[in-house]
Amino acid sequence: MQLDISTLDKWIPYKLLGSGDGMFCEWLYTGDEQFREAFFDETLSTCRRLPQNAGPQKNITDIPTLLERAKKITVAEPSAIMFHISRCGSTIVSQALANNINHIVLSEVPFFDDVLREPSKHAYGQRRLLKEVIKFYSRQKNGIGNKVFIKTDSWHIMFYKELRSMYPHVPFILLYRNPGEVVRSLNKKPGMHCIPQFVPQELLGIKEQVVTAADFYDYPIKVIEKYLEAYVDIFAKDDNAFLFNYNEGMLKVVADICKVVGVAFAEEDRLQMEERLKYHSKIPGEYFSPEPLAQSSSEKFSRVFELYKRLEGARVAGK
Repeated sequence: MQLDISTLDKWIPYKLLGSGDGMFCEWLYTGDEQFREAFFDETLSTCRRLPQNAGPQKNITDIPTLLERAKKITVAEPSAIMFHISRCGSTIVSQALANNINHIVLSEVPFFDDVLREPSKHAYGQRRLLKEVIKFYSRQKNGIGNKVFIKTDSWHIMFYKELRSMYPHVPFILLYRNPGEVVRSLNKKPGMHCIPQFVPQELLGIKEQVVTAADFYDYPIKVIEKYLEAYVDIFAKDDNAFLFNYNEGMLKVVADICKVVGVAFAEEDRLQMEERLKYHSKIPGEYFSPEPLAQSSSEKFSRVFELYKRLEGARVAGK
């Protein structure tokens, strides 16, 4: 089904279909739904239940139609783009920012990942396409939402150069945490970035093969190594990149991030966050308990802790 370009005011690009110059876009009707969920999949689930999305027919246009419609959208650049190494408080930061009705929080949007990981060459250009797509997600709804915050998937740090070239003046927030705690959490419940079939090793720059159960168990260490390597390099050369360590305490981290991005963190916000921090960020109603360290004395942890110490030294020294 070909959508009329003039009807797209309350629709967003939803899925990328095809590849190369034969790509198409499937659209999803969002109506007046606000984008403030801690994970964008929650917003998508709500929107999929709307009557406009319930029929068997797909709403599809070609990419030139998307680009043509995007020309008519005027939005400000994102107020910040947030990177994270996983299990380091990015969900809490997203929830804190989303408490303000004037904020649009775009947290791990699947379509952004589709565009970044589209492997084939095409005439539209990856950076141009992504920047135009972000416009659709950044529009105000009913006059609400004048600041936009993008939380990337953890592996999007590997697309730093592309994202920085798109937004040379936007603050980049780099969230991280003691790697022993992160690995322990990922061993208990692996994220998709720790499953090579979902996020290719080549994208992360990992050459070691994952063959045995032990390889799989230790794979998160390699992933976090690559993330921290990227952080060390970025922070050394990018004056608009800012480091925040979960282990400083999330109240302090959120307050400091608010200062960097120029938004208020009022006493009401602090009290609300104190209450929220009693519970698991991803499982509402479940009390939070600190993650114990993984056994990190072995040689396989030496590189990741070396990088962590370098990063901490740079953060404390302020470059």
